[in-house]
Amino acid sequence: MPKTAMSLQINSRSLARLVSNAGFRKMMTAAGARNYGKQLRQTVEKGGAVLPEKCSLQHLLDVSYDHLQKDYRHEYVYKTKLLSDFILKNYTFCDTIILNEFRLGKSVADIALINGSNKIFEIKTELDNADRLQSQLNDYYKVFSQVYIVTHHSLAAKYRAIVNHKVGIIEFTEDNYLQTIREATPDVGGLDNLTMMKALRKNEFLKIVTNINGALPETTPVKLYKTCLELIATIDPVSVQRHFLDTLKARITPAHQLLHTHAQALPEYLKFYCYLDYFSEKQYLALPSRLSCLV
Repeated sequence: MPKTAMSLQINSRSLARLVSNAGFRKMMTAAGARNYGKQLRQTVEKGGAVLPEKCSLQHLLDVSYDHLQKDYRHEYVYKTKLLSDFILKNYTFCDTIILNEFRLGKSVADIALINGSNKIFEIKTELDNADRLQSQLNDYYKVFSQVYIVTHHSLAAKYRAIVNHKVGIIEFTEDNYLQTIREATPDVGGLDNLTMMKALRKNEFLKIVTNINGALPETTPVKLYKTCLELIATIDPVSVQRHFLDTLKARITPAHQLLHTHAQALPEYLKFYCYLDYFSEKQYLALPSRLSCLV
């Protein structure tokens, strides 16, 4: 009987590097798709997989992703699940922006979501530890009002016990989907104006100052940034956060909205990559030929 991916000795770390944003970029040309497929095939066959003499790139990706979901749930798998099981089911990209690896103070949030509400998702896989968690949460609440820990079901009780009750908990279940087991409670008590402003691009920061003040402060170019920060520091943090969130929502592009149109036809593992890479209509239309490439 042919071995399945679940009973193999696949080098999961190598496979995880291929099933990722960086890996998927390799398949965006016809020649690249063939070479990428050969890499995938070599990796799974070394682990003992028995494959047809010729199989499609999509079949190789299905086998690879299935293996990673069950045996090596790296961060990309969690982000894929967040997009498919939580974001796409609850929000529309005409009024929602998601930000990947968003720097806030001394921490980097795995996923930030902004629409009518604002949420941070901190992913804690079985490969992670909780050493910096409290300082991360402190940084997140300086900017966002709702924070969720996303973790494996075997770790959910651990994180529920060590974080404040206002932090939401989402677990990766045995059946490979995400389930919210505790909703996040909104909290604006820790908002910090300077942390919010420093998370923005320069033009976004200056636009907020102009909107709040009516114009940029009259000062020298060298002193402009410092003067603007001093002005912002005097404003109510909840008001600053409203400007901050509106500014981030302005990053929504037609490319982001296209994902909603094409999401149904995409394999789960490609949706997050397509969103982050600002896929065009032409790229979506080219994907079936890339995925059907025989290796």
